[in-house]
Amino acid sequence: MKKNWSFENGIHQAMVAKRMLLVKLNDLYKCAKGSKVSFIGFEISKTVWSNQINIIPVSMKIMATMMKYFGTFISIEKCGMIMAPLFTENKEESLKKSGKFVTWKKNEFIWMKEEETVFSQEIQERLWKTSFELCKDEKTVQIATRILPAT
Repeated sequence: MKKNWSFENGIHQAMVAKRMLLVKLNDLYKCAKGSKVSFIGFEISKTVWSNQINIIPVSMKIMATMMKYFGTFISIEKCGMIMAPLFTENKEESLKKSGKFVTWKKNEFIWMKEEETVFSQEIQERLWKTSFELCKDEKTVQIATRILPAT
């Protein structure tokens, strides 16, 4: 990223990091007896218009605003409707998806191919440790240490 930085590359890297964390948490919690927690990576197949538009560079903001008027974006409300099946399915169905990367197309969940980087234990560990170093929140670190003593 130091040699090839761009807004798009930065967003992509953040999304991969988020999915790595999802896989890590899924691996930790699936071992817990009676776990009722699911960690599902979900991709919205359309771009969502949100207030985050205010943090992008002006040139991209102008282009995004024009694209909005041509119907390229969907609203937060529409996004919620697309995600609704994740919140209304039963526990067993949700647990089957835990640790997976899915999207909703044609009224069904579609499993998406994940980048191999996401499954790298070494990179997951680096991300895990860096997250706590950046967090600097004592309570979060205590909980993480209880979940995974090597933290």
